Amino acid sequence: MIKKFALSIFVIFVISCSTSEQEDNSIPSYTGYYKITSFESSKAVDLDNDGTSNTDLSKETGFFFPNSIYEIEIRPMIDQQNYAKLISFSFPEASLNFYDAEKTDYNLDYIDASFGTSYKELDGHLVLKQNDFDPFGTIENFELDNNKEDQIHLTLYKDYYNFESDSWEELKIEADYKKIDL
Repeated sequence: MIKKFALSIFVIFVISCSTSEQEDNSIPSYTGYYKITSFESSKAVDLDNDGTSNTDLSKETGFFFPNSIYEIEIRPMIDQQNYAKLISFSFPEASLNFYDAEKTDYNLDYIDASFGTSYKELDGHLVLKQNDFDPFGTIENFELDNNKEDQIHLTLYKDYYNFESDSWEELKIEADYKKIDL
């Protein structure tokens, strides 16, 4: 009797593991690590108080990006057993402290601000479950290049301190990424 019960359970288990379920756990080619190739603001700003404004934010935030290994990670990875569809982003976050009312004495560092969310695939596009990451910013557009799955374009709204206007400003940022091997 126990053998028949065990055999029945085994048969049910084998039937429930259909090929369609295994296909859901396949690893898409776009998963992996991405390095930033372009980080541009829609307007010129002075983020490092050097007296010059620039739309290339990688020049304004110092050597943030060359020191990082990657800026986007899309999971699941081929070497993982967890098939959760997760994505994490990394951007330079201003750590700015003024020590006097005239804002002449200050400490400014750009630190790695990371945040993540889950995603789903819809009509060949990745759709983020969450796109508002207070205080880190809001992602307006996230898209894989349809012709090249190893490139990503991102539109982000994020607050940075502009020394030229002496105020915090929300910048529209366009960023491009390329897949890398680690």
